[in-house]
Amino acid sequence: MGRLEPDSDPGFSVINGAQTLSICSKYAFEWEYRRENCQDDEQEAVKRLRNFEKAQVLLRVIHIPLRAGKGSSEEEREKLRLANEISIALNRQKPVKQEDIAFTTPFVQKMQEYLESQPEPPFLLVRRGEDRGYPRQLDLVAFSKARLACIDQPGKARTVSNGEILQLEFGGDNFRREDIFVKNWLADDAEQAVKSNTGQDAVFRRHYGAVLFASQLEDCYKRNRKAVQKAMQEAGCGENEFSALGNGSWYFTALLVQLLNGFSTDYARFNCAVRSVEDRVPDAMRIFADMIACCAAEKQTLNSNDFKKEELYKAALKKLQKAKKGSPFQKFRELFGVFLKEEGETAEKATEEAAAEAAPGAIQIAYGPSFVRENPEPVKTVADAFVRTVEDILVQFAPSPAELANFSAWLTSSREKCSTSPYYTKNPPSIVYRGKTYWVGTSISNDSKYLYLNRLCSVAGVPSGEISWKKGDDILYEW
Repeated sequence: MGRLEPDSDPGFSVINGAQTLSICSKYAFEWEYRRENCQDDEQEAVKRLRNFEKAQVLLRVIHIPLRAGKGSSEEEREKLRLANEISIALNRQKPVKQEDIAFTTPFVQKMQEYLESQPEPPFLLVRRGEDRGYPRQLDLVAFSKARLACIDQPGKARTVSNGEILQLEFGGDNFRREDIFVKNWLADDAEQAVKSNTGQDAVFRRHYGAVLFASQLEDCYKRNRKAVQKAMQEAGCGENEFSALGNGSWYFTALLVQLLNGFSTDYARFNCAVRSVEDRVPDAMRIFADMIACCAAEKQTLNSNDFKKEELYKAALKKLQKAKKGSPFQKFRELFGVFLKEEGETAEKATEEAAAEAAPGAIQIAYGPSFVRENPEPVKTVADAFVRTVEDILVQFAPSPAELANFSAWLTSSREKCSTSPYYTKNPPSIVYRGKTYWVGTSISNDSKYLYLNRLCSVAGVPSGEISWKKGDDILYEW
């Protein structure tokens, strides 16, 4: 919907007709291919394409003058409601939902462009029911609920309707929920954009750096819920503990995200992957149930309605921040102690350093015959193995600088990039290649390191089966 003005471009969206036009295009492309490539079908293709040129598609334009906004009359508001009803009525074969309309907003369009411009996007936004084949996909509702959990609103994440989440301003195309769809994401920062979109990077990470983690963690909780409930029933858990397990997926998610991020809603340096913590989630769920039961008022019996509000969550968060020795809150902290964020460092870095202290020199890198060199000495951390392997791939397979430019998010010859991107530590490791210094971004999750190495191996032409990292009997990475 929108307006038609005599001296300006039309400001409307086409809701109807996409399926018809797509099928028509597919038909034409298929017969054009047969005309050019299939000699037996050439005459039939020419005939069909000649008829196709005469085909017409009905265009129905319904113009309702809209001037809705502040101070609009009841007549103007009625026109806007009528326009909405017409759009829905004309799409009854596949009803238009709020998620479909929301996907056309400037916020979502800009977010999609940003994500798809990344060498390795943290996730992709997809329409409801869409599968783009990417391993990390979120629809707008999942994205929004995870964002609510990240800003201390797990009760809202549990109860808010899709329509309320995605509601637009009256007569406009901006979302009403600015706590989810932050306005400064849409701000014009042209000067920053020139500098490799560092402005967008900073805004995205600050507000949405833990959204994927939160969404995946809530899924992980649900996958484990039945097994944990069964185990706790057999152990004779109380009614409040059982209620917490059944209704507290978003409470649990919000509490763990806050713990891992140092009790802050600024996620600029959040860098923990669900894969790193998922083996601890079942034990954490049992402790979580005890935590919530401790927060219930004396003689209070918890039910699902208690988890639709934030009061119980705020009480649990406060006790988690000031956990007393021997309490379930302290046990919860201890369970994830290796991941906890220190000032000025990421949770991932803290994890690696703790692992290094526990088992120095534990990671062994092994190369196949394509590497004309001995296997390097064991290294302490995954970050060390990452840097060493990248250096050896460059030396052995000599990809061009132009090819390396594709990996600028984590491998760059620009010192300025290191100082503005959160993917690089304060003093990032460096590699000298073809007389130029390249810095390596290690402030990323281990999953990202493995993905980046796979891409580098593919571009550089490293044969499969030539690289492996082992820690004891465990294989951490293979190519």
